[in-house]
Amino acid sequence: MRVDAAMKGLRTALGTARGRAVFGIGALFFGLGWLPPLSQPTYELALVAGIVCPATAAVVTALHTSSRRLDGFASYCRGVGDGVSIALSVLVVALIHGVRTQMCDPLGGVVAFALGPGVGAALGGLWGVVAGELARSRKRPRLAAVVLAVAGPIVSILGELALFYGSPAVFAYDPFVGYFSGALYDTVLADDGLWQYRAASACTMAAAYVAALHLERKGERLRWVSLRRPGVVAFGIACAVARLAVFAMGPELGFWQTASTIEDELGARVVEGRCVVVFDRGIDRDHIARFARDCDDHVTGVSTWLGITDPAPVTAFVFRSRSQKKRLMGAAGTSIAKPWRREVYLNDLAYPHRVVEHELVHALAADLGHGPFRIAGELGGWLPNPGLIEGLAMAGAPRDEELSADGWAAQMKDLGVLPPLESLFSLSFFTSASSTGYTAAGSFVAFVRAGYGADVVGRWYGGEEITVLTGKSWAELEADWHAHLDTITRDDAAALTAQRRFDRPSVLARRCPHVVDERLDEADAQLGASDYDGAERIYEGVHGLDPDSERARFGLAECSERRGETETARSRLDAIAADDRYTEYTRDRAREGIADMDLRLGHNAEAAAVYRQLADRSSDEGRQRTFDLLAHYADDPHGRAALLALLIGTTHKGADDVEALDRIGRWRAAAHDDGTPSYLMGRQHFNRGHYDLAIASLEEAQRRGGLRPLVDMEVARLLVISHCARGQRPEAQAAFARYAASPAVRPSRREHLERLVKRCRG
Repeated sequence: MRVDAAMKGLRTALGTARGRAVFGIGALFFGLGWLPPLSQPTYELALVAGIVCPATAAVVTALHTSSRRLDGFASYCRGVGDGVSIALSVLVVALIHGVRTQMCDPLGGVVAFALGPGVGAALGGLWGVVAGELARSRKRPRLAAVVLAVAGPIVSILGELALFYGSPAVFAYDPFVGYFSGALYDTVLADDGLWQYRAASACTMAAAYVAALHLERKGERLRWVSLRRPGVVAFGIACAVARLAVFAMGPELGFWQTASTIEDELGARVVEGRCVVVFDRGIDRDHIARFARDCDDHVTGVSTWLGITDPAPVTAFVFRSRSQKKRLMGAAGTSIAKPWRREVYLNDLAYPHRVVEHELVHALAADLGHGPFRIAGELGGWLPNPGLIEGLAMAGAPRDEELSADGWAAQMKDLGVLPPLESLFSLSFFTSASSTGYTAAGSFVAFVRAGYGADVVGRWYGGEEITVLTGKSWAELEADWHAHLDTITRDDAAALTAQRRFDRPSVLARRCPHVVDERLDEADAQLGASDYDGAERIYEGVHGLDPDSERARFGLAECSERRGETETARSRLDAIAADDRYTEYTRDRAREGIADMDLRLGHNAEAAAVYRQLADRSSDEGRQRTFDLLAHYADDPHGRAALLALLIGTTHKGADDVEALDRIGRWRAAAHDDGTPSYLMGRQHFNRGHYDLAIASLEEAQRRGGLRPLVDMEVARLLVISHCARGQRPEAQAAFARYAASPAVRPSRREHLERLVKRCRG
């Protein structure tokens, strides 16, 4: 009997529009739930549901109200009920999948879903009431109801897209969808503003509720009927005014921005040639002037590489901090460009800037791109080709790294992780980790340019088929590219770095990336504040969510060490070093941590032996130099004390800059024939942008001599950059000659520094 009753209830439910919608949407998201990003209440699930659920609720409600004579209050209840029912069906399905997959943050996920598509679907239902009423007088009311219902969410999303297109902002707050972060590779979303935004949505719903109480059906029309309750009317008016005020104060509240509101808050601008720099007024003007000159030189160099003869100016927005950048345009840790606006948006002002050239390639390539976004893509530029977009920037702006893009791609080929060529230049690009996809695409674009010329690359970017331009199929091009990679000289030490760099899953393939990374940031902050117990609890929670998280396991080891529990810290690091799930690079990091503890505890010989092994195995020039110094000075009282204070910490509390500077000064006074302490002092000045002081200390290091080979090479490199920063080109050229003469200099790094010297000007 119970089964019969249940089946009867199911048939009754499926006999209504709401029931069919709930069942259909639930079935859709049950199928989507087998995709990892949508397998529980997550940001990605909320985003997809925010697009689907409000429109569905609007259609269901509009069809119902367009064919029935309901009073305002009944229609209001129907709309909210339809929206909540449809959103709940998705949430229930997501929770069922979450039980299967183990949920990352059940409470946080449910709250985020409720604030996003939950409220959005309720608003969708209310819009459906309006659409249904508007459709009643049409010749074909049901068709009109559907069209008008869908039009509401679509117009809203189009409005957000118009703001994305017409302003620097990449984030969006939408009444139906909720929150869209905009930056794919920013895993920490920081969407706290959604609470305030939904307070405004509550004002909308409250104003609509008051209006609904006063609407009664008179024939075919709803008419206003006074309830003689002026307080209720005043409340509704106040809610409506508050909602309008929130919209008007959008920039101040962080819900939307325009180029003018961002520039007004940053407050300063400077023009250098074809580079316009808009920057926060609190940033040092000397840094900005230096950046602007280098930016203008990059515009000239990139334009030449792209084959563009007369580029239009480019605007660079430079933000004071990640939090400011996140609030004003939406991408906290990711530098981006909008080619159709010829704008780039950057963090920090380290000289030379690490990514400005890369972003300028994106902006200047607008002269080659097509469609509304002036990019490479299908369907007239409406469907982006992310591999070609990023590959062009990687090829046109080589990074200052141990290997070139070709060198890294060759390592990927050896490791068996080189993506199939055709998949790189389609939307499948996003299934690869950013480090893998960007580097491989950059290598191939550079290969095409070297073999077929800049014109072919430009025409390919502009929409022509590469197979037509080259006369070869994708398979033939891939074979030629692989043959080219086989000619690249391999660096055995770089293989370990390549394992670490390219053995990372895509953000879309990671489990709980937003929750994990947010909690890891919180744990790191607790550790920095000396709350070791609090940090350990968070790291342990992350380890439970993602047992393979290297960052969590290293964090747990550091918590133990900071508390003075040396044996526990050592056992945790030993466990990482012995874990075959990790790459050799990660296991070497654990061995490094053990050596650091040994050096601090006075086990100098054991530590030095490990450092020498790590130096031999590493391809990272900076790590090699550090290991070599630690091994060489392990038994030198002054050198060991200074390096401990600077890099490791003389106590379990970790490194201390003030103590380090004091010990470096004592070492420099005692070691007249060793330039290493002068180098370390010069590096501290360099890191802080004190280039005059850096030059004095670095030149003193050269005069004193006794430098280790890698340190001597680094002193020359820092002098090149420091002299260029001061506009001293002849001195920079002399320092570069000394740097380039070293046999240990890698070609890719020499070429990168040589390009800086060519840009160097007063």
